[in-house]
Amino acid sequence: AAKPWVAAFAVRGSPEREAHFEERRREHGSFFAYHGSAPHNWLSILRKGLRNLSQTERMQHGSVHGDGVYLTTSLKFAAMYSGLRDTG
Repeated sequence: AAKPWVAAFAVRGSPEREAHFEERRREHGSFFAYHGSAPHNWLSILRKGLRNLSQTERMQHGSVHGDGVYLTTSLKFAAMYSGLRDTG
């Protein structure tokens, strides 16, 4: 059987945004957080960022914890929302 695959992207902003992030990171710390989304959504996310589509026709997985964009520290958990089969 074919092994599942996961794509992860690291996106950098403008130098000004990176400096702002670094200032906040030094003050508050940071960690990796993952958002699971189907491959056909990736280009839009990379171009426009993650957008809150709760309570719109484009919402795909409900809003059990309230409206918003959901993130997790577990790559495996995020992958379950990718629509890809056998995420391990």
